[in-house]
Amino acid sequence: MPHQEEDKLEAAESELPRERVSLEEASQEWERLTRHFTSVVQNQAGVHQARAGHLTQALGLWHKASVAGSAAANFNMAVCYENGEGVEKNMQKVS
Repeated sequence: MPHQEEDKLEAAESELPRERVSLEEASQEWERLTRHFTSVVQNQAGVHQARAGHLTQALGLWHKASVAGSAAANFNMAVCYENGEGVEKNMQKVS
């Protein structure tokens, strides 16, 4: 059975593109992916905090995620500003 798993892994690896990139390009891609996934985690942590009733912490996490480019975090913050939840109601910040 373990041999079959190795064969599957080798087959999957053979289908991967083998484009060579420079160390600089790989580093830039790693940084981009790290920022993206960090913003996803921050947004989800903000949702968890909001559900627990900790809106100040949620807004802080959503702000960080928003700065990193998370549209979901932007939406979550806009809902808070629109409804005045955890912050003063501010329709200018909604848009």
